[in-house]
Amino acid sequence: MANGIFLSQAKYVTYLLAHFHMSDFKRDPMPFQSDVRFTIECATPLVDATLYLKLIGSLIFLTHSKPDLCFAVSMVSRFMKKPREIYWQAAKRMM
Repeated sequence: MANGIFLSQAKYVTYLLAHFHMSDFKRDPMPFQSDVRFTIECATPLVDATLYLKLIGSLIFLTHSKPDLCFAVSMVSRFMKKPREIYWQAAKRMM
């Protein structure tokens, strides 16, 4: 490459997929469903907050090279205080 800077986080993404036990998952062409409405009053069970925070933090870091994830990551990052299963599934779908 003669001019410019090329950012790639392929190694980091591979590490994250292994860390969250998602290495064998298939890629989803639509990582965020726009018709899903997230609310604080959700009936799904709570998930491990520490693991959820790690996943959200990792996704936030990825938005530096994948700005198309910014909106979706901002939606799931709103629920870090009481993470529920539905938010966990949405965040995993982004991976």
